Amino acid sequence: MCLDVGGEASSTHERDALISEMRDRIQFLEDEHRRKDAILLNMTEAMKALSPPEREAPETVEEAPEGAEPHPGTEEPQQGAQRPWWRRMFGG
Repeated sequence: MCLDVGGEASSTHERDALISEMRDRIQFLEDEHRRKDAILLNMTEAMKALSPPEREAPETVEEAPEGAEPHPGTEEPQQGAQRPWWRRMFGG
């Protein structure tokens, strides 16, 4: 009987040690996740501050006479080409 009681105490102690270790690991991973989120937020804000403000499209559009061909270089670039890659990827 003494062996069983000692075995149970040892097993309980090991189980408690494992649970404690797992809690520590979970806490570490949660802290690491928060830290990485903060880094991403800071990087996004820094990129916004570094990029030039976007130009607004003119409110009125002049119509060309019928049959007139567009002049080279007067076409508006596509919307995606005006925005930096990181804005297209992350929005904003």
